[in-house]
Amino acid sequence: MSIKKKTNEILNNEVNLNEKFALIKNILNSLDQILDIFCPILEIFYSMEEAKTYYKNGTLDKLSKLLFTVSHDCKKLTDPSFNSELYKRTLNLSN
Repeated sequence: MSIKKKTNEILNNEVNLNEKFALIKNILNSLDQILDIFCPILEIFYSMEEAKTYYKNGTLDKLSKLLFTVSHDCKKLTDPSFNSELYKRTLNLSN
C-alpha cells in the first residue's frame, strides 16, 4: 500500500472517529441533562408509599447503581484527557 493511500485512510479514519466522538458527546450531554431533571423526580418517588415495594425487591438499589454508573461514565467521557487517550487507542486498533 502506498504511503499516500495509507495517509488518506488514516485521515478518513480520524474524520469518522471525530464524528462518532461528537455524536457520543451530544448523547452524553443530553443524558446528563436528563439525569439532572430526573433526580428531583426520583427523590419525590422515594418518599411515596409505593416506593417501599421497589425498595424491598431491590429495584431502587439497582436503578441507583445504574444511574451512578451512567453519570460517572458521562463525566469520564467528557474529560479531554480521557478522550485523547481513547482516541489514540482507537487509532492504533484501526491500523
